[in-house]
Amino acid sequence: MKTGTLGLAAGLALALLLPGCKEIETTTEIFADGSIERTIVQNNKTDGLAASAFTLPVDSTWSIVEKTSTKDSNTVVTTARKKFSSAKLLQQTYTRACARPYRVKIDLAVEKKFRWFYTYYEYRESYRAYNPFLLLPKADYLTEKDLAAWIATPDSDDTYDDKVEEWLMAGVFEEFFQSLSDHAGRLHHPELTPAILLAAKDKLRTALMDSTNVEDLEDITRVCAKVLGTPVVQSLRPAIDSTFKVIEAKMNFDDEVRHTRYLNRVVMPGRVWASNGQAIDSVKVEWPVSAKQFFLDDYTMWAKSRRLNRGMVVLSAGIVLLALAGLVVPRLRRAA
Repeated sequence: MKTGTLGLAAGLALALLLPGCKEIETTTEIFADGSIERTIVQNNKTDGLAASAFTLPVDSTWSIVEKTSTKDSNTVVTTARKKFSSAKLLQQTYTRACARPYRVKIDLAVEKKFRWFYTYYEYRESYRAYNPFLLLPKADYLTEKDLAAWIATPDSDDTYDDKVEEWLMAGVFEEFFQSLSDHAGRLHHPELTPAILLAAKDKLRTALMDSTNVEDLEDITRVCAKVLGTPVVQSLRPAIDSTFKVIEAKMNFDDEVRHTRYLNRVVMPGRVWASNGQAIDSVKVEWPVSAKQFFLDDYTMWAKSRRLNRGMVVLSAGIVLLALAGLVVPRLRRAA
């Protein structure tokens, strides 16, 4: 079986450097009654929506339209739209879709508060951190300043990529090594114990991560046997195979999320008075989002608006007039 190699470094490094090619544009329109309409536009065919690493909870209950892109006649643009009676129902849809493995988790909520003259609305949406390799603490490889600089630089700027790549590659190898060590422990063979593996860990990492000759499962097993000095490693071949299937799935997930450009937009009921996005007009806010922004930490977008309750204004005016009438009319009668 052909697998990626632990010289997987080349693939992940490339993912760090290349700009996105797929585009996902999401628009959420919130109505005064609390209902919500979600529109998702992606430069891909309908059959690519359900398999998307960035969760797109589109099914047959959505209105789906495919059209040829006006920018590129070879590209199909799919628009999916559905209205929900509440943000809670939309969130439930995302929760079910996010339950599948290797999906970016998305949380959304809308809060509505009535305050007599105004009704206040608050929208919050979070793209949850998606880094699939978390066995090694980033603090051992990167400072918070390094991370902030990497996130802030454009995708085309590779100034800080080397440090991030070093941490990621160490995480990939650590996942492989821990799995190998666990399975070796179950063998109970004196030539291949977890202690022997630990003593050879650095040599094994160098041989697998830096070699240009490690292409498939057979090569990986051969290199491990050579470094560890025992053919017993062949007994771990099924375990190595299953481990690499998991690592490969994680890397494909990471690669797809990283190679996508995201634009999130919300249309609020009433005038927007605060947000952490880019105001397009009095009711619309946008967030151009890079995968870097939610690679390590959750990325939360929020906007607040208020809508004048005209009925309450009229009612209040009527109450004031009645109150004034109650004061003035008796005095006029007395005066008469």
